[in-house]
Amino acid sequence: MKHPIIYHIVSKAQWEAQQDALSYYAEHFEKEQFIHASTGSQLNATANRYYQQETSIYVLHIDTTLLTVALKYERSASLQEDFPHIYGGINKEAIIKAVPYTKLILETWTL
Repeated sequence: MKHPIIYHIVSKAQWEAQQDALSYYAEHFEKEQFIHASTGSQLNATANRYYQQETSIYVLHIDTTLLTVALKYERSASLQEDFPHIYGGINKEAIIKAVPYTKLILETWTL
């Protein structure tokens, strides 16, 4: 196991829309067939790369030992780093924390 805890960033609206669901699915899951995640060392860069225009996000803390679907570390060709990808919906038991963050539009995410 590479990292016992990994992280997934989600917009406030997307997370709140799935509060009653048994499993969480990212917005583009049907198209991509997996959910993007980050390690702790990748988290800030990911937030600032893809969520810079958001002012409210949640960071889901995912215990990889509790996942009921496949987790694979796959290489990003553009970044030359291995990122965790979750192949299926994230069972809510594996989401040990959902931490809200807010910032001003021109600020940088520091998570």
